[in-house]
Amino acid sequence: MRLHRNITPEKRAWSVAEKAAEEAAKDTVRRNGNWDSFWDTYGEVFNETYYGALRELQEQELAGRLLLLAKTTRRSRR
Repeated sequence: MRLHRNITPEKRAWSVAEKAAEEAAKDTVRRNGNWDSFWDTYGEVFNETYYGALRELQEQELAGRLLLLAKTTRRSRR
């Protein structure tokens, strides 16, 4: 179940992770004033967010496919 035919779960998860990582890294720099921590925070938050969002989006896509299959199977039995 894609939002748009060109938007895959991977692309959507990447977009969500980029935004979350950038905000978290900027907040870290604001708090401690140290730009050295920007990329550490960015990488950590990006990885956590990307893989979490990807897993969730893939589960939603699979659930949508299973629902469609169930509807199709139910119709063919009639």
